[in-house]
Amino acid sequence: MKKAAMLGLALVAVIAPATSIAQTGSGTSGLAIKIGQFFPIANEPRNVEGKQWFTIGLDYELAGLGMRQMPDGNIGRFVGSLDYYGDGSYSNVAAMVNWVGTQDKFFYRLGGGVGFVRTPKIGGGTVTNNEFVYQFGVGYDFGYNNQAFFAEARFLGSVEDRLNGYAITIGYRF
Repeated sequence: MKKAAMLGLALVAVIAPATSIAQTGSGTSGLAIKIGQFFPIANEPRNVEGKQWFTIGLDYELAGLGMRQMPDGNIGRFVGSLDYYGDGSYSNVAAMVNWVGTQDKFFYRLGGGVGFVRTPKIGGGTVTNNEFVYQFGVGYDFGYNNQAFFAEARFLGSVEDRLNGYAITIGYRF
């Protein structure tokens, strides 16, 4: 029930602003929100908390670093991201800088940064650490004009390998 309520609130948070922005033809502020499912690959967290967890994230284009035209015609840009994924006693809040390349409606990303990791402690309770985190993935922009809606598949990795796994998300660029 708790997961369903969180997912419902997240959907409202995404859809309500998206409908008003879609009417104005926006999509160029550099901000994006994404929600979806995370699938841990380690047996311990999967067995304890389940095979799929909730994930939500924000991306923000780092305009000061600008867009770059690649020799093959692709466009690349730096994007800051803040992602949460977790369930129960396992969670990660990852703050990363990513290189995002675009060709037509497809995009790819590669990034790294710091994660604020929470895992169970032997004997009960949890322990929180800061760890190196990274991600790589591919996505697809839907629609026309500003191509505001997107879907992506990513691998999220951490020094704390119990929090490594795959995420499938949908999102909206404001």
